[in-house]
Amino acid sequence: MLEGDCMDASIDPCSTVTKIASFVEALNLKRYGNLFGKVH
Repeated sequence: MLEGDCMDASIDPCSTVTKIASFVEALNLKRYGNLFGKVH
């Protein structure tokens, strides 16, 4: 889950970036069938 992670100073900021990247990859997989988004 992403909510609140950015507000807690004890959370490693790299883990937040990883969570967001994973979320974007999941969206790309659902929409485009791959992890990278629209491929030309």
